[in-house]
Amino acid sequence: MEVSSSIPPTPFGAWAATPPTAERSTKLSLYPTDTVWGLGCDAANSRAVNKIIQLKGRSQSQSFIVLVHSVEQIERYITQVPEIAYALIEASNAPLTIVYPGAHTSTQQEEGFASKTVVQETVASKSVASKTVVPDGLAPEVIAPDGTVAIRVVRHLFCSALLQKFGGAIVSTSANFTGCPAPATYSTIDPELIGLVDYCVDPLFEASATGKPSAIIKLEVNGEVKILRA
Repeated sequence: MEVSSSIPPTPFGAWAATPPTAERSTKLSLYPTDTVWGLGCDAANSRAVNKIIQLKGRSQSQSFIVLVHSVEQIERYITQVPEIAYALIEASNAPLTIVYPGAHTSTQQEEGFASKTVVQETVASKSVASKTVVPDGLAPEVIAPDGTVAIRVVRHLFCSALLQKFGGAIVSTSANFTGCPAPATYSTIDPELIGLVDYCVDPLFEASATGKPSAIIKLEVNGEVKILRA
């Protein structure tokens, strides 16, 4: 059985499983990750990412962590994945976020992941089943000024299934207002924040999360590896 088939029938799960549309692409959700609870959206949609920035009171200069469900997905967003990245991901036994150079910027910043499917359906010469289309980049707000982006391959059962259903990368910033502690569990999320998002996953699915932020390393273009957070 594929992991994606195990996603529970929660409202956010239903959202992720629906065909890509511009409306779906702008929604925000609170959801459990492999580390702490995250506030997320379509990582290719500028409008959605800006909603998160405004909601959290976050600086426009701060970039985001992006979650994907497989190593192969990283290759959709990075010009060239350094070879050492594959070894690091394979060897890591704890959540590891890697900052990569050469991030791709989305050409469909308002519609995000949904837009390419919509275009495909519009130009189709005959009626065919809609297919999930690989997104070609990330919202500019997700990418750092130096052209890098932080990406983590998730090994959390629920979160990985969610990402597979969604079909593209999802932004993951801690589910808190700027300056407040990152919530390790649903019970520690500010109720005000819960009331401001479109979806919130059942806390039942937070099991197996570490409850603390991931380690972060940065891969330089020259092959140098820097530890940003142990």
